[in-house]
Order: sequence, then C-alpha cells, then structure tokens
Amino acid sequence: MINLTNYHVYIGKKQILKDINLNIKTPFTLLLSGKNGTGKTVFMNSLLGFHKTKGKKIFPYKKIIYIPDTPFFTEQFTVEEVLKTYRYFYNISIKQMINILNSLNFTYPLSYKISELSLGSRKKLEIIPLFIDNYQLYLLDETTNHLDKETINIISDRISNLTDTIIIDHNQDFINTLKNKNKNIKEAVCREKSIILSS
Repeated sequence: MINLTNYHVYIGKKQILKDINLNIKTPFTLLLSGKNGTGKTVFMNSLLGFHKTKGKKIFPYKKIIYIPDTPFFTEQFTVEEVLKTYRYFYNISIKQMINILNSLNFTYPLSYKISELSLGSRKKLEIIPLFIDNYQLYLLDETTNHLDKETINIISDRISNLTDTIIIDHNQDFINTLKNKNKNIKEAVCREKSIILSS
C-alpha cells in the first residue's frame, strides 16, 4: 500500500511536486503518465528517499526492485560482469539469470561487451531484476524501450503476477496489454506539479 497526504517533493530548494494525496491499497499496478519533465521519475525516486519530501508518507516496503531508465552499467562492461553485479545485489545465481535471459531470447555470449549488443539485448539485461522473486515492490521506468513484441508480452505477463508495481512507460501498446491482463490497474497523471489518480 501507499498512502501520501499533502506530499511535496523538492530537489534542493526547488519544489518539483506539491499537494499529492494518494491512497492505494495492495495489490496494485500503478501506471504513471504525463508529458516529459512533469515529475514522474522524480516522484518515483522520492518514494525511495532520493529527494527531500514533506508531508505524510506511508510506504512500508523494505524489499524493492528498481529498474531506472538509465542502466548502471557502461558500454565497457561485459555481459558476465553485469550478471555478477546482479548476483552481488540480489543474491541470485548466474545460472538463474542465464535462464531468465534464455526465456527472453538473449543470444549473446557472456564475454561480449555491452557496446557489442543490440539496443534490445541491452534492455533485456537491464530488466533481469524484474524476474527475481520475493520482492515486495517493483519500480519500472521505461522498461520496454527497444524491445520486440514477444519480450513486451513476457514482461506484461510477469507484471500481472506481481503484487505491487509502479510503472512509467510511453509505449501505448504495452499499456493497453497490461490493462487487458491486469485487474489491479490504477492510473495516475502527472501535471501542474502534482499527481492525480485518474482510475
């Protein structure tokens, strides 16, 4: 669940979002929409404590998967180095991650550098954490960029089986697929420095 009352978000002294009032009960899939620059990612980051906030916040999650729109790895990383980093943070075996990649039709050797991968394959590496179980909340920021329809369908199936998820995505086909598969969809719009539930 997420409960926000008179919630404000700041970057430095600048107020980015104001007067947010949300009460969302578990289970939920929250779709955040709005024009670029309206504060969607800032809001997501504020829930994780990355920005100064004021107001009441009930956010009881301890085990969270966060997949940002920009990956942590550079083009000089190898695939294997990315997997080893995930192993360290998420306590998941290399074998399990290879199985996840196989299910996503990832075909590159572990020795390849990120610079040698297609954009879609880079994104498949980024979304590995989405398929790690036993987390309470999944935060997904533009996870479908450069992905084929088959992979997007796999992602939507996975999300439909999760308890609580917050999603930022501009892919309307993906959003429509989620709505068709998921009964717990909530939609919120970022505009005029606030976030308003629309469904």
